[in-house]
Amino acid sequence: MLEAFRSHCRQSYAGEYELLFGVSSLDDPAAAAVEQLKQEFPAHAIRLVECPLILGTNGKVSTLVQLEPQARYDFLLINDSDITVSPRYLERVMGALLPCLNPR
Repeated sequence: MLEAFRSHCRQSYAGEYELLFGVSSLDDPAAAAVEQLKQEFPAHAIRLVECPLILGTNGKVSTLVQLEPQARYDFLLINDSDITVSPRYLERVMGALLPCLNPR
């Protein structure tokens, strides 16, 4: 999990971005991993957000609903804790969205 998280901090993306991590409880093992990540990458905008409400039957959707108001930017790229990405991941995804941002 921690290595997957680290891969999101090693992006070659030229723009600004933040990493939001949602947990239903601060006792979640992911919370400790996020705190370690914040120590390793102090220049990155990394936030741990407790999402304690149960909003429906899908836990992931419930967490996302609670994370969305916390987001600083218009685009949310959603991953799970077991997803490791390449350094150009964010650059490629955002590049694919550029036509939507700048329609002809």
